[in-house]
Amino acid sequence: MNKQTKVGRRTAPPPRKRLFLSALIVLAGFTALELGARCWLFGRRGLNFSYVNSLRSFGRADLLRASPAPEVHYELRPNLNLRFQGVHFQTNAWGMRNPPASLDKPGDCFRLAIVGDSPAMGWGVQVHDSFPALLQEDLNDSDTGTRFEVLNFAVAGYGLWNYLATARHKALPFNPDLLLVTFTLEDLQIPTRSEHRKRTYVKKSKSYPGWHSFLWKLLNGMGKHRQIADYHEQLNRSSLPSEQLQSLEELCREFARFAEDHHVPVVFVCLKLDEPRPPFLQQWQELMEQSGFLFLDTASEFPEASFADFFLHPLDRHPNEEAHRRYARSILQGLLQAQWLP
Repeated sequence: MNKQTKVGRRTAPPPRKRLFLSALIVLAGFTALELGARCWLFGRRGLNFSYVNSLRSFGRADLLRASPAPEVHYELRPNLNLRFQGVHFQTNAWGMRNPPASLDKPGDCFRLAIVGDSPAMGWGVQVHDSFPALLQEDLNDSDTGTRFEVLNFAVAGYGLWNYLATARHKALPFNPDLLLVTFTLEDLQIPTRSEHRKRTYVKKSKSYPGWHSFLWKLLNGMGKHRQIADYHEQLNRSSLPSEQLQSLEELCREFARFAEDHHVPVVFVCLKLDEPRPPFLQQWQELMEQSGFLFLDTASEFPEASFADFFLHPLDRHPNEEAHRRYARSILQGLLQAQWLP
């Protein structure tokens, strides 16, 4: 009787084995959730380690070098040919996300130079889907009878003072006929020029996001998006502090001097969805127009905007291909209506 009872009884696994099995179950569950989060964010590409590993932050993607112009701070390295943010990212010999370009402008060409930050650079979209490339295509398809060339000097992370320095030190040698200064609402929270000059470029080590948790980023990102929404709501209720308004006035005078000294008309383009129009944007527009600049606002191209439809994905609020198409269309219409093209 005792023997039968002893044989029929199951012995529990040792504590270490139970702990190991529990850890395996937790790891398998987390892995399944992580892969699910990646597939939800990026589709099948989320299972491609090489694609996910290209989703590096800009400063840790080995794209940059210090600029010889102090107020530019940093610039894209020339002759890049790699994958960044899931797309092919290539620069020419001048460090522009453009086909090869010559300093000498062809005699029959009207040349536009674009300065800006990540949206104008074409963050997360193929170069032919970025609005600078689309604008060049649309311009050359228009009935103006002129050949157009659009040179893209935009670099992610730049601000308004960087735009001015880029126009002077990088765009001007290409002898542009028109300068497009593209900006977002966040750019208008401008530092003083002395603060900008104190900033320096520090090279950062390369990151490998393929080993990071996108499940955690997704959960953490929900809170950040709420913060961004609150920030935009705050912007909508606010006017510019006097110090920032003074900085914008100084910047405006510098761009006016640039336009007059070099005979290059300047257009300011607010890259904006159908977001609320904050009071300080009206202040900025009036300041620009008083200085003789053309001011364009792309919000009219997004009348039915559900913002998420124009983002790359839930973790990245940069404009997608459709937003870039609308940006290009809005800029072209604005330039034609204002008769700022030949």
